[in-house]
Amino acid sequence: MRKEERKDEMGWSHTYGASKTDIIEEVTSSYTGASGTTFKKLKHCVRGNAVYAVVEMVRDGKTERFIAVYLLSKSDVGWGYKAMDEGCHPYHYACPVTYLDLCTEPMNDYSAKWREKVRYFNKVHNCKLAVGDKVLLTNGWTVEITSVKPLRCSYNGSNYKLARKLLVGPESKEAA
Repeated sequence: MRKEERKDEMGWSHTYGASKTDIIEEVTSSYTGASGTTFKKLKHCVRGNAVYAVVEMVRDGKTERFIAVYLLSKSDVGWGYKAMDEGCHPYHYACPVTYLDLCTEPMNDYSAKWREKVRYFNKVHNCKLAVGDKVLLTNGWTVEITSVKPLRCSYNGSNYKLARKLLVGPESKEAA
């Protein structure tokens, strides 16, 4: 697929003329490395400009499963990606929780903390909200939900449109 590749800073690789679909196909393909290690992509999903994949790695007869995260980006030459695994704690948490259940034990403390954040992110972003619920936002405000479709809230007598990405979670009962 790569006819010409431009290496960018900080681990980004962009391919001349590549589309987003081309890059997604590339990063979700299974392959065998030079050392004979095989990497099989069992499942993947695209969430915005991030691809989450369950990777099964077989090296020296030992099998491990982990999550790979590929951030996607468009440059002046075409689409590209930055590859990371959960062991470096990528600051992207929209990975499906079901993917974590397919993996072996976390590879290190960063991986364990990343998995905790993924579980929390999914809990907060998939929670059902109702009019009257109080929620905590990333800016520290505690707001009251005034509408769920579209999602709106009130704070200090003013009404605001609310994006789910700003939710930290429901206000704790102890804080209420």
